[in-house]
Amino acid sequence: MNYSTLFLLLISLFCGQAQLFMDASANLPENGARGQSMDVRAADIDGDNDLDVFLSNVAFIPGKNRQNRLFSNDGDGVFSDVTPTHLPADSDHTIDAIFEDVDLDEDLDLIVCNVFGGPIKICENNFLEVNQIRKKVVITP
Repeated sequence: MNYSTLFLLLISLFCGQAQLFMDASANLPENGARGQSMDVRAADIDGDNDLDVFLSNVAFIPGKNRQNRLFSNDGDGVFSDVTPTHLPADSDHTIDAIFEDVDLDEDLDLIVCNVFGGPIKICENNFLEVNQIRKKVVITP
């Protein structure tokens, strides 16, 4: 971006003629049974150079779905829910998560942290082998 383009962008922003953020919520799938999400993480879980989205879910409100959700990006910013095929079933209250290459195989694994005595879980990403993330280790507090 050159200086004149940047200047025009700034002018239009200050004059209210452009928006920095636009609502793209329609690109996300429906969140299952309306989960109660505590955290969101973006990472390229399938090695296709776009960011996929993970939601850490709890059920502090009765009737909410605790199952964490994973949305795969199709490359154009449109997401599909791959939870049933890519995440293990989970009924813990997950409040935080991080993607790291725990097993040093050059793909991102998932570490989730739960409350109310729930364990810390490491989900190994085997995308290149079986196209899913499976539970590998459970660490109890």
